[in-house]
Amino acid sequence: VQMSYMGFPATMGADFIDYLVSDAIVSPWELHGQCYTESLALMPHCYFCNDHRQVHMDISPPLYPKDVDLAEPRARIGLPTNASVIYACSNQLYKYDPDTFACWTRILRRVPGSVLWLLRFPPNGEARILRYAAELGAPPNSIIFTDVAGKTE
Repeated sequence: VQMSYMGFPATMGADFIDYLVSDAIVSPWELHGQCYTESLALMPHCYFCNDHRQVHMDISPPLYPKDVDLAEPRARIGLPTNASVIYACSNQLYKYDPDTFACWTRILRRVPGSVLWLLRFPPNGEARILRYAAELGAPPNSIIFTDVAGKTE
């Protein structure tokens, strides 16, 4: 028996994965036959076992009040303060393919002032990604890398 859990929160579309562990919010039962190749193993409350307080022990909701200026927090983590949209992918670099990346660069070209924030993991992939982005016509400085954050960051 093979199961998918806490990776991609939708169908894998693979006939060799028997079950998807999920919940009724992420995977509504009425869509089972239409959208999932797996049998659903729905958890009663939430499939995502995590404790946000463990990651952000020093913050209590809301993270930012509605009237806060986001320029300072953006600058603190190396993001442009004037970006119109910040797209992000926190997957390791090997998890997206050239077609997906080409789509992202098309979006960056079409949305002025937008940036793509990527995880620098592994670090030696950064130069290749930037070179490929330039070949695809991504605007200069529209791709920003960040290191893996520590547990208390």
